[in-house]
Amino acid sequence: MEQYIDITFEGEYIKVITCGGGIDFARRLWSQVKQACNEHKCFSVLGIGNTTSLSTMEAYDHAALFRELELSLKYRIAWVETNADTRDIIAFTETVLYNRAFPGRLFSDVCAAKEWLLDYRDA
Repeated sequence: MEQYIDITFEGEYIKVITCGGGIDFARRLWSQVKQACNEHKCFSVLGIGNTTSLSTMEAYDHAALFRELELSLKYRIAWVETNADTRDIIAFTETVLYNRAFPGRLFSDVCAAKEWLLDYRDA
């Protein structure tokens, strides 16, 4: 399966559509997301992912990756995982990041994720 990262600025948030897996893919993904956020001065991110593979250790390594890229709590990341086979490992990634005070929340659908991003902006 082809890997891809598509990032667009939607005015109120950065929209990310991905297909791929592994920590090297994650490094490319989050580097590009950070660049887009800085370019548009927008730190709300709606991600729609089809994660093809991610080991438990790679999920755990996301904390070091977020630290390295300085993805602080100024970022607000709503992630929707579309691949049912990898949803549990993405939920584990969410827990790892949360426990280390990094941004990110997993949602089951795009509407709920988008609502969470936009409700926060209006608060």
